[in-house]
Amino acid sequence: MKDRDPNIIHSGLSGLKSVDGISYEVCIYRLEHIPGWALEVKLPDGGSVVWDGTFKTDEDAYAEYERTLHEDGLSAVLGTDDVVIPFPRTE
Repeated sequence: MKDRDPNIIHSGLSGLKSVDGISYEVCIYRLEHIPGWALEVKLPDGGSVVWDGTFKTDEDAYAEYERTLHEDGLSAVLGTDDVVIPFPRTE
């Protein structure tokens, strides 16, 4: 029997956003049997920006999206600046 691909669990915090007339999609998801939520912003041109690493909860991932938007600006969220978004470490 062939192994099936894992299901992807999408957070209810995911959704379409529009800032300064630019629309994009915030995607927060995880694999069904693996803890840790991924954060991705899908861009209008078909590209995407994916945060390195995962977050403990979907709320943590969304908080990081909002923090990046408010502290670093829309260009950081959309990947239009040469900005490296550090992943917060939890010890």
